[in-house]
Amino acid sequence: MKVFVNDAPQELTEGTSLATLLKQLDLLETKGWAFAVNESVVKKSSLEDTILANGDKILLIQATQGGRSEEHTSELQSPCNLVCRLLLEK
Repeated sequence: MKVFVNDAPQELTEGTSLATLLKQLDLLETKGWAFAVNESVVKKSSLEDTILANGDKILLIQATQGGRSEEHTSELQSPCNLVCRLLLEK
């Protein structure tokens, strides 16, 4: 099956989980990344249970520090203009 990772086509075996894809990309254990499938953010606790389908669009987003420090925020920005704000605990 064909999926699109940050708009680049990639062939995967049917039934591949998002966790398996991230292992292949050496991103599963890397901190500072967020993931979305078809514009829906996937929690790390759901990576194994998220089974990819033909045509899925996977977005890999690397966190960058931003915002006002007193708010303890990080912005996640993607090439597709998807912006998520995470409130970080002190």
